[in-house]
Order: sequence, then structure tokens, then C-alpha cells
Amino acid sequence: MRNTAALFFALLLVCSNPAFAGEKSEQLSKCLVESTTQADRTALIRWIFGAVTQHPAVSDMTKLDPKEWQNISKNAAGVFQKLIADKCARQSREALLTDGMEGYKSAFATLGQTAMTGLMDDPSVNRSIADLDKYLDPEKLFKAVMTGTSQEK
Repeated sequence: MRNTAALFFALLLVCSNPAFAGEKSEQLSKCLVESTTQADRTALIRWIFGAVTQHPAVSDMTKLDPKEWQNISKNAAGVFQKLIADKCARQSREALLTDGMEGYKSAFATLGQTAMTGLMDDPSVNRSIADLDKYLDPEKLFKAVMTGTSQEK
């Protein structure tokens, strides 16, 4: 059951498409976002990042100590529990009953996006992302966009 719950929350935060948003799920989204502190968002960012680093395509880029991962997961679980059981209990129930799982997933996807926005807004992250510009050929990209044809040679 524990693995199922963790997978459920990972999918809600990272993979959900927040396109569906009924009134009750919007109220849940608002409650989730307004009820998280900066520390809560940091805990969620660390958990999402740690989970993603387990993928074989990127696992060689970072090594996460199992004890550290356990603490990261414990902190994220505390955030989820605080939000669902304490801060947004009524909204969680109403969203699930009224809007179903799609609405519930939408609310948590909004929370995940809010947490990730904090990560992506960091100046050091932006500088690292801007490094990509060094390796792009702007002329080739411009031609492709303007003509709609492949620029392969």
C-alpha cells in the first residue's frame, strides 16, 4: 500500500495534465497552493528531483544516499499528509466526490507546477538553462520555423 501511495502522489505531481478543473478541484488547488510554505515547496521539489534521478537515463548524473532519500521522502510525505488531512481536508473530499479523480489529479498537478516554478525561477537555474544557447544555431532554427522544412544537410 505504501508504494502505491507514493507512486500515486508522484504521478499526481509530475505527470498529471491539469486541463480538467471543476469548481471543487479549483478550490482544492487554491487551498493546496495557499497552504504550502516555502519549506513545503522545497520539500516537494527535492522529492520530485530525487525521484527523477532514479531513471536509468540520468541515474549516472547524481548519487543519492539511501538514508538521504529516506529523509526526503519522509519530508514530502509530511507535506502531503498536512495538506490532505489537515489544511485542505474538506476541499480534498469535495473535489474527489464532485470532480472525481481527474479533478483531484488536476489540483495536485497545479501544486506540483507551483513548486517547480520556484525551482525554475532561481537565477542559478536560469543561468544553467541559458548555457544551451551556446550550442544552438539560431540561423538554422529561424529558417526551420519560417519555412517549416527540415534543415538537415
